Amino acid sequence: MLGDVGVPSHSEGGLQFSPNGVLYATNIGNFDASSIGTIDGESGQVLTQTRLFSSDGGGFDLNGLAWRSDNVLVGIERSRNAFMLIDPTSGEAEVLAVSPGSKSIRGGMANGPGLDMAYYADEFNDLYSVDLNTGAAIYIGHLDIEGSIGGLAFVPSPPSCGVLLIAGAMARRRRQMSR
Repeated sequence: MLGDVGVPSHSEGGLQFSPNGVLYATNIGNFDASSIGTIDGESGQVLTQTRLFSSDGGGFDLNGLAWRSDNVLVGIERSRNAFMLIDPTSGEAEVLAVSPGSKSIRGGMANGPGLDMAYYADEFNDLYSVDLNTGAAIYIGHLDIEGSIGGLAFVPSPPSCGVLLIAGAMARRRRQMSR
């Protein structure tokens, strides 16, 4: 752990480095006034904080982030069960697409081998790939682990081994959020 970020958080949120090396975090604050911010990678302190807003007026529970090749940030949002386009400077977030099925997408997300695709897991440990330009998702399979996925990391393997996706973070119990 780098350190306490010094601000309250309503749930686990998303954490992602931008293509230029800036570390972003979501779910700073509470559900109805959630923010996105930049984090100092050395100390863990919040450097900037911008309140998220959307034309639908809802709160935010962003649980995974990935960058597209055009430097647009995409997040998975649990309460809308949707992929959101996020402007980290202004805080504006709009729905790109709703996730397939009725499962909650709160298990984590990581960029894949190209910046225009990512992997994500839902609360039932089902793994998907998603096109970050359209939001089209493809079911890959079930991750047979105890507990639920709390985050994902993409780790490229040697060419002879193909692509390896590691279901990162720990299997853990999710705390219930009161609203």
